[in-house]
Amino acid sequence: MSSKVWNIFDFISAIVITLLLNKFINSHFGAEAYGTYALSLVFLGTVALFDLGFSNGLTKFISGNKRWETKSKYITSTCIIYFLITVIVSIAFIIIATLNINEISKNTTYANALIISVPLCLAFTLSSSLLSSILIAKTEWSSIVKTNLIYKLSNVIITIILLSELGVDLSFFIVSIMISSLFRMISLILYTKKHLQKHDFFTYNYKALKRLLHLAKYSILNVFSGFLLNQFDKILVGNLLGMVELGYYSFISQITNFIYSFYGVIIKTNFPKLSSFHNEGATTQLKRATLQTYISTTVQTIIILIIVILGWNFGMGYYMDAEYANSTFEIAVLAFIYLVVRMSELNGFYFFNAIAEMKVFSLSTFLISIIFYFSIDVLIETLSINGVFYFKIISTLLFYTISYLFCVLRLKKGRKE
Repeated sequence: MSSKVWNIFDFISAIVITLLLNKFINSHFGAEAYGTYALSLVFLGTVALFDLGFSNGLTKFISGNKRWETKSKYITSTCIIYFLITVIVSIAFIIIATLNINEISKNTTYANALIISVPLCLAFTLSSSLLSSILIAKTEWSSIVKTNLIYKLSNVIITIILLSELGVDLSFFIVSIMISSLFRMISLILYTKKHLQKHDFFTYNYKALKRLLHLAKYSILNVFSGFLLNQFDKILVGNLLGMVELGYYSFISQITNFIYSFYGVIIKTNFPKLSSFHNEGATTQLKRATLQTYISTTVQTIIILIIVILGWNFGMGYYMDAEYANSTFEIAVLAFIYLVVRMSELNGFYFFNAIAEMKVFSLSTFLISIIFYFSIDVLIETLSINGVFYFKIISTLLFYTISYLFCVLRLKKGRKE
C-alpha cells in the first residue's frame, strides 16, 4: 500500500480508538474523570515537545544520503542530544516532584509511580522519535503506522484495566502512557533493526552535531511556545472553569488535533522530497509542491468544517447524548474554523524545516504565545472557552499566514538572483 493509504488507516484507527476510550470513560466514570484523563494528555503533549525538532533535522540530513558513514554521524549526534535532554529534564522533574509529592496524589504509592513513570516515558518517547526519523527517511510508513497502532491499542487496554481495578487517578493514566511508549519503542527497534545493523554507534562528528543544533536552535522557542498555546490553556480551563468544561474543551481539541496530525503526517511524507528540492536548488519545484499542498489541505478542512456544522448535533447526539451535543456545538464550530486556518501554520512548519530556516516561524510562534499567556485569563473569564479559540484563529491568520507568504517571497527573490 502507498504511504497515504497507510496514513489514512493510521488516522481512522486513532479516531476510532479515541472515541471508544472517551465513551468508556464518560459513561463509566463521569465527566470529571474524563477531565483527569485530559490532564494526562497535557502531560503527553508536553513530553513530545522535548523532541525540540531534532527528529525533523535528522530526517532532513539522512534523506537521500546513501552513505551510511554519514548517516551514522547524524544518528549518533541525535542520540547524544536526546540522552542529555532526558537526563537534565528527568533530574529537574524528580527534584520538583519529590518536593511537591503531596500535591501530586493523595496516595503516596500512586505519586511515586508517577514520579518514576515520567522520566521513563520521556526516554521511551525520544528514542521512538529517533527511530521513527530513520523510518521516515526510508519512507517506510507501514512500519510507522503499525507501531502507532501498537501504542494506541496497548494504551487503551492498560488504561481500562487500571481504571476498572483501581479507580480514577492521574498517575494511572501516566503509567499507561509510559508502558505503551515502551511497547512502541520496542516495536520500532524491531522495524529499524535491519537499518541499524549498518550503523556504527561510535561514529561521532562535531560538524554533524553542530548542524543539528543550528537547525534546531529556534526549536527551543517552539517548545516553550507550544506549551503555552497547546498545553497551558487546558490547565487554565480546568482551574478556572472546572473538569467538566475541560472535558468538553479537551475532547473537541483532541478530535481536531487528530485531523491536524493526520495532515501533518501527509505533509511529512513530502518532507524528504522538499528537503531534496532545497538541497538541489530546485526552487520552482519546492515552491510549487508546498503551495499545492497548502491549497489542497485548506480546501479539504473547509469541507470538514461544513460537515461538522451540518452534522454535529446528530452525530454527537447519537455518540453521547443531545445535551452533550448542544453544549459542545459552538465550541466545535470554532475549533474546526481554527483547524482550517492552521493549515498555513502546518505547511509553513515543514516548509521552513525543509529550507533550514526556522527563524521567522519560531519568532511568530513565540510572539503569539507571549500575547496568549498574558491575555488567556481575561479571555476565559469574559468569553469562556470561546475566547481561547477567537484568539487562536485571529493570531494564526495574522502571524503564520504572513510568515508563510514571506517565505514564498524570499524564494521568488532567490530565483531572480
